[in-house]
Amino acid sequence: AKADKLDKEQRDHFTVTVKPVSESLDGAREAGRHEAITYCITNYGSSNIEWTQGPDADEVTVEDDTLMLAGICRP
Repeated sequence: AKADKLDKEQRDHFTVTVKPVSESLDGAREAGRHEAITYCITNYGSSNIEWTQGPDADEVTVEDDTLMLAGICRP
């Protein structure tokens, strides 16, 4: 899993990519959640996340065997 900021101006907005999803969608969801929490704690000191594309959604975005999540770190 890998988390990254959307742009330099809004570092609190981030995306997470997890692959390969084909091994386990549930595992990919949890890996993405963990990576997002780590990103927010490291950069903002808080694990509060407002998900825009979260791991608990009924429908998640998967392209080329990669799960894509997105959110905003909140203090």
